[in-house]
Amino acid sequence: MEPLPRTVDRFELLKVLGRGGAGTVYLACQTDLGRLVALKQLDNLRGDTELGQRFVLEAQMAAKFAHPNIVQIYEYFEHDGGVYISMELVPHGALRAYMTPRLDRARVGGVLKGLLAALSHAWAERQIVHRDVKPENVLVARNGHVKLTDFGIARAIDATTLGSPLTTIGGIVGTLDYMAPEQATGGEIGPWTDCFSAGVIAYELLVGKLPRPPADNWQTPAQLVCAPIRPPLVVDPGLDPGLAAWLVRMLQNEPADRHRDAAQAWDELEQHLVRLLDEGWRRGSAIAVGALPPAPECRVRTPPPRCKISRPMKLAIALALLAAALTAIAERAPG
Repeated sequence: MEPLPRTVDRFELLKVLGRGGAGTVYLACQTDLGRLVALKQLDNLRGDTELGQRFVLEAQMAAKFAHPNIVQIYEYFEHDGGVYISMELVPHGALRAYMTPRLDRARVGGVLKGLLAALSHAWAERQIVHRDVKPENVLVARNGHVKLTDFGIARAIDATTLGSPLTTIGGIVGTLDYMAPEQATGGEIGPWTDCFSAGVIAYELLVGKLPRPPADNWQTPAQLVCAPIRPPLVVDPGLDPGLAAWLVRMLQNEPADRHRDAAQAWDELEQHLVRLLDEGWRRGSAIAVGALPPAPECRVRTPPPRCKISRPMKLAIALALLAAALTAIAERAPG
């Protein structure tokens, strides 16, 4: 395993938390505040100062969110040719690890409530579309509820015309298995686009499979998005018909046939959850998480004090240096 760099700016790197298409995430100690953070290095921007600066300016919008279901961004910065994001540490990792075996309906409801609330807030507050909603970007917090991360990264990378760091096919920013048809074919992006991606996650949670064949089976995004959705009741005949109809609407190829935004999607889904589980369903909606190992030590590191020199002492030193210089000149002069 390649050794970690010891520090990045004010951050002491402790271990790698994960690697993905956009970069590497480290567990880090922010030494000026003495707090543990997740520090993401955006690998595709390393060494390109101009694009790095453009990315930071574009992505700063995402740092202004304050919502319980959105991972808090602390800062974006550049260091030694790299671009970094310091963010809230969400300790239980990504949703993906909790999807097998399938969660019960109340916990599925809890995941989708948090995910759709995050998307709704982002659109209502700043008209931001996430564009890379997938289980790896849905993190599980200490209380068993979810937080959406990487807000603004897909949008910012796209704005810097970097090509395709998040895809395996074509030049579209996103993840093909979760991508809406209009995103894969260069159509108009909006809150309906994130609804489709959230619908793919919901299908996985409720049915246990992806609604389309995996992206590895296709050569172009257009081929993938033209593939028909597997009818949820065919894959799982035991699924509630109301939930199945909700999934089908979320996953329509035409944006106009979907829910117009995450708020509308949640309003309809909540009615099904209350019908199936009664009004108290939220009491069992948190994911069961295990105990965490002891956190690494992270204390404020005070920089060593600088030696202060008084003004008279500075003057005396300057005079001594001047005298030494004059003496050297005199000694070199011809006698």
